[in-house]
Amino acid sequence: MGCSKYPACKSTRDLGVDGTAVQPRETGISCDKCGKPMTIRSGRFGEFLSCSGYPECKNAKPVPLGVKCPKCGGDIIEIRPKKRGSRTFYGCSNYADESIKCDFKLWQKPLAEPCPSCGAPFLVMGGTRVKPMIACANKACGYKRQIGEGAPAEAGPMGATSGPPAEPPLAAL
Repeated sequence: MGCSKYPACKSTRDLGVDGTAVQPRETGISCDKCGKPMTIRSGRFGEFLSCSGYPECKNAKPVPLGVKCPKCGGDIIEIRPKKRGSRTFYGCSNYADESIKCDFKLWQKPLAEPCPSCGAPFLVMGGTRVKPMIACANKACGYKRQIGEGAPAEAGPMGATSGPPAEPPLAAL
């Protein structure tokens, strides 16, 4: 919803289903810069972690998917390239860190669920739109199943499943 005094005032606010303002969700993650708790907020490009000390602290970062990087142990995040038309991929949060410079990336969305066949730390979303599948990230394993068979369905950011909004389990991060 936008301000009634537009164009002089360009303030906007997200509204929930019932028409009330959406409050930021609290997390168990602390800010790297000031130490205050981080909250999950919604912006024009989706959800992100923001410092609760805004506007004094303007620290913001992508919401981790709850899967650890197999190369360096960092969090896997969704990365949207700045170039228009580029494809979204999933990579390590340390890809821009000069001291570590992790180059791990995936094209399929990772799920925080170990492979029942080989014990790999996570599974990935695969298949097509008509026939979506969950597969093992280890190509040598060959484990595949259709969505809805056996284990939990696709998890959203921070382990939240599609359905009624719930508090994300952030204490594990």
